Amino acid sequence: MLSHSVLTSLKAHDKPIEKSDGGGLLIRVEPSGRKLWQFAYRFDGKQKTLNGGVYPDTSLAQARVWRDRNKGLIANGRYPSCLLEERKSRKHAHALTFEALVLEWLKARKSS
Repeated sequence: MLSHSVLTSLKAHDKPIEKSDGGGLLIRVEPSGRKLWQFAYRFDGKQKTLNGGVYPDTSLAQARVWRDRNKGLIANGRYPSCLLEERKSRKHAHALTFEALVLEWLKARKSS
């Protein structure tokens, strides 16, 4: 298991290195020194990796919550990245609604 002291002591190397916290949660240290949270999992028989936040902006505790939420999705037969797709869809739907509202407003203004 990772700890704050282990995370802060991780140094960059010529190639990316990964350290596991368990349950599929990894910290990937890139040659630039950036520390990226990743969640490794298997879905429909395929190995997948989902990228999370950057340490220390995303804490170890937050990363563990993120991992657990994704594990719950998998347990319910849902693809973890589906949350991102759903959020994008909702944002797009809202944008279309706003666009329709503006067009309606312009149309009403033009006729008056």
